[in-house]
Amino acid sequence: MDAAKKSYDIPKFKEQYNNFIGGEWIAPKGGEYFDVISPVDGKVFTKVARSTAEDIELAVEAAHKAAVSWNVASAPKLETAAIRPASPSRST
Repeated sequence: MDAAKKSYDIPKFKEQYNNFIGGEWIAPKGGEYFDVISPVDGKVFTKVARSTAEDIELAVEAAHKAAVSWNVASAPKLETAAIRPASPSRST
C-alpha cells in the first residue's frame, strides 16, 4: 500500500497537562507551560507544565510523605498506583 494512502486515527489530547503531585493534578506554580510539537506536522498539539523549583519541592515533599505507605504496600496496590496517573480519564 502506498504510504500516501494510509490512514490513521489522530489521538485526542487535552489542551494542557498539569503536574501530578501527591495524587493530584495541579497547575505549575509559575503558571507556565511548554508547547508539545508534533514530529509529524510541526504543529503544537498540547501543552505540559513548565515546572519550577517550587513544584519540584512540592513533589519531593509529597514523595517523602507517601514513602511510609509505599514501603508496606502490596505489589498489586503499587501497580495500580503506578498505572493510575497514566489513565487519560484522570489527567487534567
